Amino acid sequence: MRFAGSPSWLLSTSVDAMPHTALYIRDALGLDTSADDVSPPPLSHRPPDRRKLLSESERSRASSQWLPWWQAILTQESVLHGTTNTADFQAWYARFAAERARTVGDPPEFDALMGSPELRRAVIDLDPEAHSYRDHTRSADAGEPTIPWTIARDAAEDVALRHGVSVGEVRGVVLILGVEGVWSRILQPGVMICSDACLADTAISTRLVREVFESALP
Repeated sequence: MRFAGSPSWLLSTSVDAMPHTALYIRDALGLDTSADDVSPPPLSHRPPDRRKLLSESERSRASSQWLPWWQAILTQESVLHGTTNTADFQAWYARFAAERARTVGDPPEFDALMGSPELRRAVIDLDPEAHSYRDHTRSADAGEPTIPWTIARDAAEDVALRHGVSVGEVRGVVLILGVEGVWSRILQPGVMICSDACLADTAISTRLVREVFESALP
């Protein structure tokens, strides 16, 4: 979802399937990814235990393999939701999809993971199951979590005023995950990843939107 104000501040938010698929696979296999600061807490709705798909030594190797895959997924998510290319979006998206296939992989074969055989085997096995899994962030009753437009607008105007920039220079991307607790990280300038619990509190969501906007400024 994109919120744009006048004159042209921009905040893009997403609750995409691919990051949740990767987290489903991590949690179902019981992979230890605590070495990575941007590996989030467990999914709020835990998947079934699928650790028997791999031996203990294979799961150890898959844990190491999962981390660069997760980073690649986040990089592609950041590119997708951060683009302002509207002149020829179809051509841009074709190039983006090709790069995503090269770095993240596409079902059913996930060729991008050829160098990570343990993880690739598990991903191929669990991807259909992960896609059928519906965590609470995609509840038909509650809808997808998002940041209120008024919070984004007020934060954009405040950041522009405090930093002495045009409000049109204020940009941000927030990738939302259905994981436990209140948790957030700045991935790169202008891009934040956070738990959906952050959005339930107005003070927290306001602070996070300001942080992501400010991180993108020179």
